[in-house]
Amino acid sequence: MDEYITEEQQVEAMKQWWKANGGAILVGVIIGLAVVFGWRYWTVHQASLAEQASLQYAAFSQTAKETNPEQLRQQGKALLEGQPASFYAVLAAFRLARLAVDGGDYGSAVQHLEWVIGHANQDAIKDIARLRLVRVLLAENRSADAEARLAQVTSAHFSAELQELKGDLYLAGNESVKARAAYQAALETGNGSVLLQMKLDNLPTPAAPKE
Repeated sequence: MDEYITEEQQVEAMKQWWKANGGAILVGVIIGLAVVFGWRYWTVHQASLAEQASLQYAAFSQTAKETNPEQLRQQGKALLEGQPASFYAVLAAFRLARLAVDGGDYGSAVQHLEWVIGHANQDAIKDIARLRLVRVLLAENRSADAEARLAQVTSAHFSAELQELKGDLYLAGNESVKARAAYQAALETGNGSVLLQMKLDNLPTPAAPKE
């Protein structure tokens, strides 16, 4: 009888414990399940978005080969608006900027490159967009804006192009001596181009110092 009472007391104690703590346990279980299934949904959703972006960019690239500018712009716009977090959208924005430059639409080129700077995750990609943007701004005779953007480039890998563009800015401001120094600095990085050498060669000959 004592054993029976002991078991009964244990059951009653468990009931009281569950009454006091069961609600919190259920909440914890529900939250745990929500986290697990939420994470699974998120990963599946992200994989689906990545696949969609890949397919959209494949179609975009095919259109680029067919030289259909208007269709290319429409597909690119859809990719940028629908998949702004995708690297494919960044690639599309670069290509749209190139298309705009080829068509003389520097305003659109600026917008696409600014989009890359605002959406790309890697600093190096942002700097590539800034360097291209500087060239477009120089083509628009917006030297002050170009100089401001050039000052934001931080990747050491682009030092040659950075110095070359500094030279272009100095040249635009009729500062040929400073332009020469910048072009020479670009050549000294070992990454200079034939075009860079031509820019340097075409600069006015420095005046001989007065005796």
